[in-house]
Amino acid sequence: MEARKRLLLVVPVSLLVIMLLLYLNFKSFISLGITAMGLPISLMAGVAYLFLFGYNFSTAVWVGFILLFGVATDNAVILVSYFDLLLKERKITTRQELLELIVKGALTRVRASTMSTTTTIVALVPLMLAKGAGSEIMRPMATPVFGGLTVVTLTNFLFVPTLYFLVKEKQLKLQK
Repeated sequence: MEARKRLLLVVPVSLLVIMLLLYLNFKSFISLGITAMGLPISLMAGVAYLFLFGYNFSTAVWVGFILLFGVATDNAVILVSYFDLLLKERKITTRQELLELIVKGALTRVRASTMSTTTTIVALVPLMLAKGAGSEIMRPMATPVFGGLTVVTLTNFLFVPTLYFLVKEKQLKLQK
């Protein structure tokens, strides 16, 4: 019971620290929003995987969610940072130029992002399949991370470039 009380504080504080670090990195609430949109998606996917595998919420599961929240934004940070870098290097004046820049950026970073997440997901498989001592803690802890990362990685490659494009397109229109 003491651990659950502590987690009621630790989980929200962890999310706030993640949001603060993202804001300090981008210095933009818009970029923060784009990168953080993966958090609710990863939460929903993690919960779905818990039910799929028949695990209940426990202290170990919440530790897994804290880990998931820390890693779930990585791919979005890679994409948004690279898009920002490309925009600084090149003056964009048309919608088509913006679209080409974002497609180029997404295609350039997809391998790095995919490899980073894939290695984490593959490393979790032995934990999810573990039998014996400690497995009753490790399997439920690894499950939301595995499920959340799998889903958020796929959705990040769709949503982050799309949201980034929509925001920058609107800013481009306002500049004209």
